[in-house]
Amino acid sequence: MRKKEHPFALKIMEKLNAACKEWKEKENIDFSLYGTPLESTTYKFSKCLQNRFGVIEGVTDKNYITNSYHVHVTEKINAFDKLKFESKFQELSPGGAVSYVEVPNMQDNIEAVLSVMQFIYENIMYG
Repeated sequence: MRKKEHPFALKIMEKLNAACKEWKEKENIDFSLYGTPLESTTYKFSKCLQNRFGVIEGVTDKNYITNSYHVHVTEKINAFDKLKFESKFQELSPGGAVSYVEVPNMQDNIEAVLSVMQFIYENIMYG
């Protein structure tokens, strides 16, 4: 499903960037997209959505949301595929971008840690 959604999501980012350019020219103020999971606001936003729309299973039933272009936290995806998917969106986030992966129990697997770090270096701007 992600492959089908990928071109559509990139078109949305391109449209948002075009709007930022238009606003900048009109207002002489720089506007830019910033891609971040921004965990500090996701609880507040999820509560606002629950208050407005109610608790909808699979949509508003958690106390967090995944925002921006990031792969949803509940999706079963490996670190490399997640970073590769998000890398295309970072190119369209001129205001800055952050992607992350959570990989448990890596303290005794330095080779795996280095592998993830090398992948980030070769494939994504910020990880």
